[in-house]
Amino acid sequence: MRFQNSRADVLRFLTEPDVPFTNNQAVRIASRRVHDLQMMKCKQKISGGFR
Repeated sequence: MRFQNSRADVLRFLTEPDVPFTNNQAVRIASRRVHDLQMMKCKQKISGGFR
């Protein structure tokens, strides 16, 4: 059902070469941002700045 409703979007990479086949790059960027935030919080705790 979901595929039928969004078939054009799902298969867009077939007609538009600029659209990546997977979303790995988007996932990597989001993952990196989460990691950066975690490291900032860790540094804040170590330095005693969380009080």
